[in-house]
Amino acid sequence: MLDDARSIVEGDAFTVVPLDLPVLDVMAAVPREKVPDPFDRIIAATALTLGLPLVSADEDIRGAIGERVIW
Repeated sequence: MLDDARSIVEGDAFTVVPLDLPVLDVMAAVPREKVPDPFDRIIAATALTLGLPLVSADEDIRGAIGERVIW
């Protein structure tokens, strides 16, 4: 399983982005009461920081970052 994940990440289809200070700064602005899961807040903050839409069926995230969520 780890080998499968590694081969996917090392391919050209995905870009691995760091969890850095700009993401953490934006994460602080994602409302904890709307998105209680810290990992979901990291995912939402990463999409916001990079200016990318987020593909998710998670209603909590949709409620927090609105139209930037696709699904």
